[in-house]
Amino acid sequence: MTIQIAVILLVGNIAYAWATRGFFNALLHMVAVIVGGAVAFALWEPLSLMILGAVGGTGFLGAVAWSAGLILPFVVTTIIVRVILDKLIPANVTLSTQADYVGGGLCGLVSGVLCAGVLVIAISATRFPAGFLGYQPIWYNQERSEGVGSLKLTSGLWVPVDRITGAFYGSLSERAFSADEPLARWYPDLHAVAYANRISSEDETPVIAIKREDVRLVRTYTVGDAEAGSPIASLLMFEQQGQMSPMPYADTRGEQVATGHVAGYVLSFDAGAKDPGERGAGQVIFSNGQARLVCEREDGSTFNVFPVAMISQASSGNDAYGRWRFDSDELVLATVGGASTVTLGLEFVVPQGSTPIGLMVKNARIDLREGAPEPVSYKSINARNSVVRDGAILRGGASEETPEFDDSRAVTVDTSDTSIIQPTNSLTGQLSLHVSMARRNFSLDDENRIQTGTGVYRFPGDFGSPPDRNLKTDRFGVARDQVLVQIDVSDGTPGSLIGPVARLQDGDAPIRLIDTSGVAYDAVGYIYKESGEVTIRYTPGDPLVGSADIATPLSSSRTDQELKLLFLCSFNVEVDRMAIGDVVILNLEPGLLLNRRQD
Repeated sequence: MTIQIAVILLVGNIAYAWATRGFFNALLHMVAVIVGGAVAFALWEPLSLMILGAVGGTGFLGAVAWSAGLILPFVVTTIIVRVILDKLIPANVTLSTQADYVGGGLCGLVSGVLCAGVLVIAISATRFPAGFLGYQPIWYNQERSEGVGSLKLTSGLWVPVDRITGAFYGSLSERAFSADEPLARWYPDLHAVAYANRISSEDETPVIAIKREDVRLVRTYTVGDAEAGSPIASLLMFEQQGQMSPMPYADTRGEQVATGHVAGYVLSFDAGAKDPGERGAGQVIFSNGQARLVCEREDGSTFNVFPVAMISQASSGNDAYGRWRFDSDELVLATVGGASTVTLGLEFVVPQGSTPIGLMVKNARIDLREGAPEPVSYKSINARNSVVRDGAILRGGASEETPEFDDSRAVTVDTSDTSIIQPTNSLTGQLSLHVSMARRNFSLDDENRIQTGTGVYRFPGDFGSPPDRNLKTDRFGVARDQVLVQIDVSDGTPGSLIGPVARLQDGDAPIRLIDTSGVAYDAVGYIYKESGEVTIRYTPGDPLVGSADIATPLSSSRTDQELKLLFLCSFNVEVDRMAIGDVVILNLEPGLLLNRRQD
């Protein structure tokens, strides 16, 4: 209701303001607004990705990157164009009072609708909770028989400024302001897809935008007959209590899709795509609004398809995988464990007679027309299901090669020496911060655990142990299926970063723990102590680039330095090596089994 009234007031005030200034003046402003909007939508994606590349997607600036990428060029261009028009046409045109009011009001109405439309779309593209201002242009289908969990376009605003604006500039992108890659092709139902990334449960809003380099298309596959088409109802069957049941599904117009195929896309995510949310650090979190497949009809028009299922590892520490259906309202799925890279699959229903041309994953565009891997074909759901449980579907039906590491110069360390390696999410030692002090530098979860951030404190002055547990921060936040491991890499320790092997490695080479399956876990932070000062960094979404990413380098000439690296690993795995790049500097014997939960 709030946004409904605000839009009416905004459009009405703009229309009235320009009605009182005369038709010609209002006409010039309308032209400036139209050109400003055209430039803004043309620059929207590249400018937003540039902002996102500079600031990342997890912080405040990342949350507003896609709104800033639209609003800024719109405002700047509109002002510049209006100034130019005023200079070129300094004299006004005098009309009758009635003509000025009517003509000015109509031009003002167009300007008001477009300005309000750009503003609503920009707000929709901001990382606000799903119910912010009470407006949801696309939401879960309320007709249970049509498709539980499916997304459907809603009736929209009373004055549908966002729908009008999106359609107007989409049409211009194919006509007067035509481009090789028009806005209309990649953003059908623009007003709705700007909002779709915010679709989530009430208590969390996952990261809505990631950098293009943080996601990679690894493999593709199809289920059913991609040429002749298969009955969609048969492709969406699932086993429930020993019986096969159909999964209701409808498209964004609420219409049932009779024939087609299921298209699957296997994606690999780097650390920048991980979410530092309440579920714990270092997981990729998805709602079915945060990925969409852009499909093209035979007439060249395009439409959006949202995923029906996700395939991912079922639990950390084992090789079991599962297929999770988006079959309920506000369902949010998260990956498990703490591996450096995360691989998962997303499945979409592709109607017969249409072709996928692009995949949008949290606003990162993947072009499927050229260079996409050839799909593996599974003719039936049984064939697909047979390669889901062991994760082979994510590997193209084949086993994946284990990365090779050079361990010829590694030092072997006894893992029973807890002074060197500790599986703990405690700040350790005497490090305990008052919540008010911790919040100066860190984001905290509901239990006052550190989620992400970097802080520098005086030791021991800033540290203490408040008597009330609710006022104390002394732990790092981890998810239930994650374990934080701390390794002392100070001078003189077996794993020292200035040891004879480590100091020869590239300072930009990633520092990782490796488990017995060859899965790598990045260093996501550190605790550095020197005389009178402690630096704490914990950034699961932004792992250390290498030793060069540590604020103060270790020196063999100093005796007051202590450095512990923090590794976020999967629960129930056995880590047995620490490597810099592909060179192992520590062999852990026996391997360290991470089978104790951390609160």
